[in-house]
Amino acid sequence: MISTKKAKSRPKPPMDRSDSVKRRAARSARFSSGTDLKFQALQKKRIKEQEVFEARQSKHWKESTILVGTCTQMCPEFEVAERTIQKSIHPYERHPETQQPNPNFTVKAYHRPAAGKGPILPSDVRPPAILKKTTEYLFREILGKHHLPEAHAFVRDRTRAVRQDFSVQSSFTDESIHCHELIARFHIVSLHELKDQPAFSCQQEIEQLSKVLYTLGQLYDYNWLKNRVSLHEPEFRAYMVLLSLGDPAISMETLTWSAEILEKPIVRTALTLHSYAQRNNHTEQKSKNIDLSLISSINTEGAPNFYTRFFKVTKSFKTTFLMACIIDLFLPSIRTGALKAMKKSYLSAHANIPFTDLSRILSVPYDEDLIKICKSHGLQIAFKGEQPVSVALNKRILIHDPLPMDNQFSYIANTKHPRIPISNIICVATDNVKLQRRHSKKYKRSALLNTGPS
Repeated sequence: MISTKKAKSRPKPPMDRSDSVKRRAARSARFSSGTDLKFQALQKKRIKEQEVFEARQSKHWKESTILVGTCTQMCPEFEVAERTIQKSIHPYERHPETQQPNPNFTVKAYHRPAAGKGPILPSDVRPPAILKKTTEYLFREILGKHHLPEAHAFVRDRTRAVRQDFSVQSSFTDESIHCHELIARFHIVSLHELKDQPAFSCQQEIEQLSKVLYTLGQLYDYNWLKNRVSLHEPEFRAYMVLLSLGDPAISMETLTWSAEILEKPIVRTALTLHSYAQRNNHTEQKSKNIDLSLISSINTEGAPNFYTRFFKVTKSFKTTFLMACIIDLFLPSIRTGALKAMKKSYLSAHANIPFTDLSRILSVPYDEDLIKICKSHGLQIAFKGEQPVSVALNKRILIHDPLPMDNQFSYIANTKHPRIPISNIICVATDNVKLQRRHSKKYKRSALLNTGPS
C-alpha cells in the first residue's frame, strides 16, 4: 500500500530582513551613479517645495502675490541634474578640459509651459540681478568666443528663458530694461548677419524682435508713470518705428510718446524714414511658406512716394548700422514701389533710363544686383557688349511683383558695418549720432572694399 502521509516539511530558517535591505541597497549603489542619486534627492526636495508652495497659494488665494525668484545661479540646480541625466548639456556648458557638465557654465534653457509639470517654483526662477549677469555672460562671453552663426541657436534659446523669468516675476526693474535692450540688439544684428544662412528663419527672428520691443515699450511707459527716464529709450523707440515701416498706423502710436523722446535725432530720423517709405502702389501678395505681413507694406492713399529722399537719408550718417539692419527688411518692397512710381512718370516715347542713373536712384551699387532686380520685375535691359547701358521703363511696361524674400540684394547695412565684434555692437549703445558720424567716414571705404555683392 502506498502511504498517503505527507512528508513533513523542514522548518525554514528565519529571514534576516536587515540583511536583505543591505543587499538591495548595495545593488542599487552598484547600478546607480552619483548623478542619479543626486537627482533623486533633488527630486524629493522639489516635491516638498512644491507641496509647500501650493499650500501657501491655496491659503492666500485672495491675495495677489508676485513670484520672487530664489535661484542664485545661471541655471537651477535641479535642471542641471535633470539635463545631465538626459544628456542634454550643450557643449558650451561643459568644462573646456574635462568636457564634463559645469554648473558655472550652464544656463537655464527655455521651456514652454506644459500641462502636468506643476507650477513654476521660486527655485526655478532667477532674480533680476542674476538675469542681468546671465544676459551679459551670453553676449560678452559666448558671442565673444564663438561666431554668431554657431552660437545663435544657443543664445536665442537662453535669452528666451531670461525673458520668461522676467515675465513670471512681473519685473519692471532697470535690470529688465537693460537685458531686453541687449536682446533686441541681438535679434537685429542676427537679421543682418544670418540672412544668407539656410537654417535661419527670418520670420521667427522678426517675431521675437517684435515681442522684445513690445515689452520694452511697456517698460518705458511704466518708467514714465514713475517719472523715471531710460537712457537708451530713444534708440529703441526708433527701432519700433522702423520695424513698422510698412504700417502707417504707427504714427498714431507715436502721439502717446513724450515730446522729449520725439525730439531726439534718432527718433526724428526714424519718423522721417517712415514717412518717406509710404507708397500707394502696393499689390497684396500671398505665400504659402512665408508670412509677408511683417515685412510687407500697406497702401497709403495720397502718399507722394518719396523714394529718392528715403534712400538719401538711409545713406547718410543719420542712419546707424542697427537701423539699416531693420531697413534692409523692407528694401525689396520700397524698391518695387519706386519702380512702379517711375513707370507712371515716363512715356513710351521717352528714351530708356540709363543704367547708372537707376543704380543711383535705387541705391544699388553693384551692377549684378541691379540686373537681378530688373529681371525679377520683368524689366528689359539693353547691353552694349557685356556692359548694361539702359533699362526700359515706361507706362506700357508691365512690372511684376516678386516676393520680398526672393528680391533681397544690396543691403544698406553692408556699407554701415562698424567692423567691430558682434558682442561689442550688442553691448555698446548705438544711439549716439556723433559716434556714428565719427566712424562713418573711417569705415566707409573699408566697407565698400570688403563687401561684395550680396
